[in-house]
Parts: sequence; C-alpha cells; structure tokens
Amino acid sequence: MLDRLYLKETKETLWSFATKLAAAVLFIVLNAYLARTLGPDLWGSWSFLLSILTIVFLLAHLGLNNAARAYAARYIGTDALHKVLRASLVLRIAASAAFTSVFLLLHEPLAEWIDRPDLAAPLRTAAPLVFLMGFSEYLKQLFTGLHRLKFHLVINVIEFGGKIVFCYLLLEAAVSLENIVTAFWLAVGLSVAAGMWVWKRFDADPAAAGSADGGGQPAVEPNLLVGIFRYSLPLFLISIGFLVLTEVDTLMLGLLASDFEVGQFAIAKQLANKLPQFALALSMGTMPGFARLTPENIERMRVKFRGVLRLNALAFIPGGALLILISPWLIPLVFGPDYGGAVLPLQILTVWLVMTSFNMFYNALLDYQGRATRRARNFLLTIFLTIGLNFILIPRFGAVGAAVSTTVSFIPYVVLNLLETREIFAAGKK
Repeated sequence: MLDRLYLKETKETLWSFATKLAAAVLFIVLNAYLARTLGPDLWGSWSFLLSILTIVFLLAHLGLNNAARAYAARYIGTDALHKVLRASLVLRIAASAAFTSVFLLLHEPLAEWIDRPDLAAPLRTAAPLVFLMGFSEYLKQLFTGLHRLKFHLVINVIEFGGKIVFCYLLLEAAVSLENIVTAFWLAVGLSVAAGMWVWKRFDADPAAAGSADGGGQPAVEPNLLVGIFRYSLPLFLISIGFLVLTEVDTLMLGLLASDFEVGQFAIAKQLANKLPQFALALSMGTMPGFARLTPENIERMRVKFRGVLRLNALAFIPGGALLILISPWLIPLVFGPDYGGAVLPLQILTVWLVMTSFNMFYNALLDYQGRATRRARNFLLTIFLTIGLNFILIPRFGAVGAAVSTTVSFIPYVVLNLLETREIFAAGKK
C-alpha cells in the first residue's frame, strides 16, 4: 500500500513539474514578446495596468479557491466530496459575479483616482477577465486538491498558449492595451471551458467524486457552504497580504515614477514571482498527503517533510546563486537591451525567491492542517513592514528600494511559519 502511495505521489509530482515548466516557458515567451513589441514606455503602462488587475483578481478570488483545494483534499474518496464540488462552485459563481459587477461600477472612478484616465477603457475591457480568472484559479486549485494535476497542466497550456496566439493576432491588427486585455480573456475563457468539462466528469463520476449517487443532483448543503466560506476568510486576508507584498511596489512606482521605471521593475518582479513555481510544483505533488496527520503516521510524515525541504534546498539555493550571476546577461538577451535596469532589482529579489520557495511548503502544511488563521496572523507583520519600508526606500532608491523592502519584510513571515510547522509535528507526537 505504501508503494502505491509513493508511486502516486511521484506521478503527481512529475505532472506538477510538467505543469509549472510549461507555464514558466510560455509565461517568459509571452512577456518577452510583449516587452519587445510594446517598447519600454507602453510595456510600463501595461505592467501598471496588470498590477491593478492582479489586485482585482485576488480580491475577487476571496480565498475561495484555496479553501476549495483544502476541502477537496480533506474529503477526497468520501461521499461528501460530491457536495464539496457543488458548494465550492456555487460560492465561486456568486463571488465572481459580485466582484465583476462592482468592478464595472468603479473602474472609471478608479482610473480618475490614480490620475490615469487613459486606463479607463482597458479596465472596462477587462470585466470578462475579472469574472473568468476566478474560475481559472478555482479549477487549478481544485484539481490540485483532487490529485489530478494533469488537468492543471491542460488548463495552463491552453491559457498561456492562447494568450500568446491571441496577443500576436490582435497586436498585429493594432497595438493597444485593450487588445492585450481582450487576448487575455479570450485565452482564459478557453481554459475555463476545458476545465469545466473536466469538472463535470468528476461531478458525474462516483469513483472520482466518491459519491454514492453518482450523477445525481444533491442539494448544496448550507453547512458546507458556510464552512468553506468561513475557511476562505483567513485565506482571503493572506491574499490581501500577498497583494501588499507583490503589487504595492509596482503601484507606488507607477504613482510616483514614470512608466519607463515601472517597466524595468516589472521584468524583475515577474521573473521573481514565476520562478518559485517549481517549488510549488513539488508542493502540489507532495503536500496534499499532509491533510491527514495521525499519531500513527506523524513521525513518518515529519521525516518526509524534512526530505522535501532538503530537495527544495538542493534546487533553489544553487539556482538562486546562478540567477544572480547570469542576470546581467539573461535579461538583455530575453527581453532586449532596453531593460538593463531590471538586473539589480532581480538580483535582490532572488533572495526573496529562495525564501518563498521554502515558505510554499510551510504555507501548504498550515493550510491543510486548518491553521490558515495563524498564517494570516503571521503575515500581518510582513504587511506592515512592507508598507513602511516602501514609504522609506522607494522615494529615494526607486525600483531597487522596492526590491529591498519586499525581501527584508518577508523574513519574519518565513520564520514564524517555520515555527508553526514545528509545532504541528511536535503536537502530533504527544
């Protein structure tokens, strides 16, 4: 039985790495194409717009996607999973519809408030993207919790591949931010359609969903709706903290500096955000098994957890050092000679990248063990530090200051989460 378990985890980990590798390659191709096609100034405008949209996306997610993943992992193989699928989808539809409606009402005042009326039209064009992104991430997280990462790969390939194709077609017709946004929501729409087709298969398959009534139509249980929603709230707070950590620097640069400087920093930030996805791949393949810790398996799982961290260290510590060394050559080669200003911020953010790779495992363990509230509490210190350091460093050092504040403020979060994971394993042995 243990051999079958390890075989399954190995298979899921390989699927996870394939997913993240495909996403990383397509992501870099997409952004290199956009940076070269738009030029530094318009690329900076797009990066500022994307930062705003990223905030809207994460607010619209409302923590429900990660909560759905945790519930799916907890109830996989049981009769309750069938109703978890239904309840999580109902919550996703309601949240996406509500946030999209609010976004349509507020997009023009938002453009005026940030003194960028030129962004009103692209923001309006992004309304379908706001609605669809919630479903895209919901499906990815749900398939992770269900140990069906091959479907996660399919969604990523369709989404990023579609973005490249549609961006090329529409930008050949006219170079504009509206056309980029349109290309994005067309691609995401295709990926969601494919993902929902798979979702229906799980909903109708008793073996997959663990439901005795198979393709029946069970009522969505109010208690389950409330349970998923309540668990999503601390995860929502964490996502807000993630916004502060990853987007406030771009926003402050956009408000206090030029689009050119935003574009330089965006190159570094997007690479730093994407590269830890390989740690997430390992996490996706190994961490769902930590949803059920018992006194009988706690020691074995502790040893396994430490082994996963060692494997991550072997990949990311040498990899981070290599990235620092080659970034002066890599960035001009991939994105063009106009983006040399991204080199130093990327070298600084590489330290944050390595810490993030370890923190993904701590986060996953805390989420699967129902300690998302504690993780949210730990993140508060990082939020305050990030805002404070940005106010001090960005006006004086620009993009470099933003990179320093992001890196330094992340240290307490990683340390506190590490202590929480040690407490979980210590308590399980008693």
